[in-house]
Amino acid sequence: MERLGGPAGLEAALADLGNATTKVADVEPGLNRVDPADAANTTTPRAFTATLRSLLLTAALTDDDRALLLDWASGNATGDALVRAGAPAGWEVADKSGGAGAIRNDVAVVTPPGRAPILLTILTEKRDPAAAYDDALVARVAETVLTALV
Repeated sequence: MERLGGPAGLEAALADLGNATTKVADVEPGLNRVDPADAANTTTPRAFTATLRSLLLTAALTDDDRALLLDWASGNATGDALVRAGAPAGWEVADKSGGAGAIRNDVAVVTPPGRAPILLTILTEKRDPAAAYDDALVARVAETVLTALV
């Protein structure tokens, strides 16, 4: 985050990729404190997926940086109970999860055998802000979406 110039630098970099939706106000661990009435530290599935598409399918990253990003996401053990759990057997999943309170999210590159990758962003939030986040909910959404593509 420092190399990008903090939250404002990250927001500017996202804007350069065409993402004017995502609002970045904090760094870790402040990103984990969520106020439902505040748009700070928010995005949409469409914006997140479009940004991931830009990073993976355009010249926004070098080939080495793109490979590093996918390597990091492939080794993300916190995603085992999320999109990876909902993906059909044999499909590769590279993901980055997040969560705070009642919010649980996962963004993934899902690659079916012999087919082009699928970009998937799942953002969930329970209505009760005191509730714990729900990995199984993310896995069920992933399973529903991905099995429809089989």
